[in-house]
Amino acid sequence: MYLGKQPFRSLTCWRRHWNLPTSRRWIVLVSSVSFFVTAILVIAHHEAIIEYSKETWKWNVQEGERRREESVRLPFAWKYLDSQIKETDFVTDDGVVHQLDPDGPRWHESRLGKKVLILDVDSRLDTEEGSLLNPNPLTYKNMIPRTGGYLNHMLYAQLHGYDYRLVRPPNYPDRHGTWVKVPVIQEALKSYDIVVFLDADCIFRYLHLPLEWLMSHWNITEETMLAAPIDVEQRSTHDIRGNLFLNTGFIIAQQSERTQEMFTRWEDCPSDKEWPECSNWNKKWAHEQAAFGNFVRYDYNTSGWIQPLPCNEANGSPLPRGNCRGVFVRHYWGSKAHTIWELFEQVTPATVTSLHERFHQNIDEYFLDINHLTYPFKEGDVVLRKNKY
Repeated sequence: MYLGKQPFRSLTCWRRHWNLPTSRRWIVLVSSVSFFVTAILVIAHHEAIIEYSKETWKWNVQEGERRREESVRLPFAWKYLDSQIKETDFVTDDGVVHQLDPDGPRWHESRLGKKVLILDVDSRLDTEEGSLLNPNPLTYKNMIPRTGGYLNHMLYAQLHGYDYRLVRPPNYPDRHGTWVKVPVIQEALKSYDIVVFLDADCIFRYLHLPLEWLMSHWNITEETMLAAPIDVEQRSTHDIRGNLFLNTGFIIAQQSERTQEMFTRWEDCPSDKEWPECSNWNKKWAHEQAAFGNFVRYDYNTSGWIQPLPCNEANGSPLPRGNCRGVFVRHYWGSKAHTIWELFEQVTPATVTSLHERFHQNIDEYFLDINHLTYPFKEGDVVLRKNKY
């Protein structure tokens, strides 16, 4: 059984039990002293663990038929996660048990490894203090929100042996900046079986819970082309047929000829050749999300090709946002700075430093700047090869 981070359950004040017979009071007193002595020892041991976690340790990454070892400074307890992939139950922080359907997909029975790319796409070139591309040290105080999201994604990929890439594409001259995700995901699918795209204000809540488990849980099959969460219930989040959009801030896309066709049509939607009025969403919110939700998805909305994900599990956050609480994937669209808080709540500052150093040591592998290109991409323009690291 997978366990989320277990909240510390504080003891109730033992003084309320002091109105007991003398003999029993002594039992309570001795027990309390024993508890505090044990607590001191645990704290001392915890300090030792913190020191140990700063050391480099190795974990195995699956790459085809051979396995190789990678080294990075990661929190102590994560050394023990490798054997957990086949668990069928997961318990979240609040004690809710999520069980896989025994008759559902079986992605969790083996590792996907380098078949998966965790993808960030951003046409902005951030080099200011606190940005991922700035080589100066990152701290809680100087980090910008996008960096918190990127590092969460990068760490998730490294923990489970997936590839990670941050791509800086060119902007469209006549479209909003969020449109750039569509052609970049399409190009990535030419090299990877599965591409997971996240907006910079999205984070994986449980870093130790692999994508394979989530795909089984969400009933993503080999026929699924694209999975994305149902959007939150608001007046502006419904399509022209009255149905809720799928939020394209988190996408799981699976390669196939049909998937390539769908992305080509999605990217071309604003030409109005197939869907008149699609160009209305060039710059009007919700941009590419509205184009997909109003037009594209309805041509593929059968046979499980498009898989809606539960809003409560793959969208929103614990902040007051109705029924979408981001159980597994959180989307902080209204409070982007929470990506920083989430990152430092999940890892130690030493881990953040190590991840940032690793990114810059291998920046040619992790960062692809194709801002000089123009749309539509030509065959061979964008080559997202599998990382060496």
